[in-house]
Amino acid sequence: MAKVTGLDSTQLTYAVALQLLPLIVLLPFALVMITGKSVKSIKGVFLVTLISGVSFAVPQLFIAKYLGPELPAVVGSVCSMVSTIIAARLLNNKSKGANSKDSEYQIGAPKTNTQQKPISFKEGLMAWMPFILVFIFILGSSTLIPPVNKALSAIKTDVPIYTGEGAKPYTFSWLATPGTLIIIATYLGGLLQGVKFGELTKLLLKTARQMSKSAITIVSIIALAKIMGYSGMIGSIATVLVMITGSFYPLIAPIIGALGTFVTGSDTSANVLFGNLQAEAAKACGANPYWIAAINTGGATAGKMISPQSIAIAVAATNLPGKEGKILASAIKVCVVYVLILGLISYFCSPLFGF
Repeated sequence: MAKVTGLDSTQLTYAVALQLLPLIVLLPFALVMITGKSVKSIKGVFLVTLISGVSFAVPQLFIAKYLGPELPAVVGSVCSMVSTIIAARLLNNKSKGANSKDSEYQIGAPKTNTQQKPISFKEGLMAWMPFILVFIFILGSSTLIPPVNKALSAIKTDVPIYTGEGAKPYTFSWLATPGTLIIIATYLGGLLQGVKFGELTKLLLKTARQMSKSAITIVSIIALAKIMGYSGMIGSIATVLVMITGSFYPLIAPIIGALGTFVTGSDTSANVLFGNLQAEAAKACGANPYWIAAINTGGATAGKMISPQSIAIAVAATNLPGKEGKILASAIKVCVVYVLILGLISYFCSPLFGF
């Protein structure tokens, strides 16, 4: 999540988690219905589907409130995966014990190769090591452990790019940032797995080359956002939007986030470009800036569904050339429903959650 000037990132992340809570719980049901091509597909898997959604949403909300923006999605997804597996197995055994012909939770065991060697605990642990280290490093450097967080946060560089009215130096945090911690965890995990340091460095450089165009795009968008902010463009646009929509602005706030991702191809870029705009518009219409800036993030995730860049990547990955239009036509329906729900959450639920 991109930072919004003047807003605390932890409280902003908590607002995002609150807004997405109902959608996260409902999403597994939607996936089941889409896969089964019918509402009846939920029959027999309702409880395990509910557990899957709730076990993602609740831990994510807790982590967002107390630890900040680095770990909510990671912790939520791990908890959901573990809970779903356990629930499915327990409910499967229960239905088998009842000798039901129409068992509700039947898990078809894959056919195993008798010559395949079972994976030992040590082998599994080593395979997961980079991810375990990422989790440990990010958690260990978070505000949950103030001395470590304070020490790492002190290692930074301030670059004065603009010195006019309201200017603030651009700060580079060298260690207290997820990107650096992920690189360190990858190197340590790779070395523990037996990969040579040189090979890891080659992979890092190859990845950097692959991401070079994306890096240029993101830097350009950040520069544009800074220019818009310092020149007063963001304030002017926010004023016009509020004049047009009035107190109904929270209803359209997710649409702006979705358009940002549709244009830029990145929800991060959409947050950088429109995050401050949403906060300024919120202040102008009397809404909570945390709540409206957070709904921009939700809208940005919706825009990812219909972003031309995302569709192009999906077409290339699945070897479906010429199907871009069909994919867009299918995705846009889901995107519209998603944005409408977010708009209603944005407009009606702010007072319920203290925003």
